[in-house]
Amino acid sequence: MTTGVAEPEGIVPAGEWSGEGARWSAAERALYWVDIQRCLIQRYDMATRTTRSWLFDEPATALGLTDRPDTLVVALASRVILWQPSKDARVERARPEERADARINHGRPGRAGYSWVG
Repeated sequence: MTTGVAEPEGIVPAGEWSGEGARWSAAERALYWVDIQRCLIQRYDMATRTTRSWLFDEPATALGLTDRPDTLVVALASRVILWQPSKDARVERARPEERADARINHGRPGRAGYSWVG
C-alpha cells in the first residue's frame, strides 16, 4: 500500500556521532548543523550537492540564522559567537558564568529574535 509519503534518504555521508540542530538557510539554499562530538559545524549546499565542515576549538552545540547576510549565531560549550562562514570570522558575543561542571548544551532563536541558550 502506498501512503504518498516519501521514504527518508541519506544524502550526506557525514559520519556524525551527534549531528543536531539543523537550520535551513533559504537565502543560501543550504542546510547547517552541528556535530557536537567532533566540534564541527557542517553545511550542505543544495545547488552543488557538496558538504563543507568548519572545526571549532570546543563543541559547537547550537546555531541559528540572523538577520545579517552570511552571519550565524553559534553556541559553543563556553560562549556564544557571531560567525561568518564565508570568511570563517568569529566574534565573541557572550560568555556565561564559567563552571567546570557545566557547558552550553542547547540553543534556539526565540520568536522575538533573541537567541536562547542553556
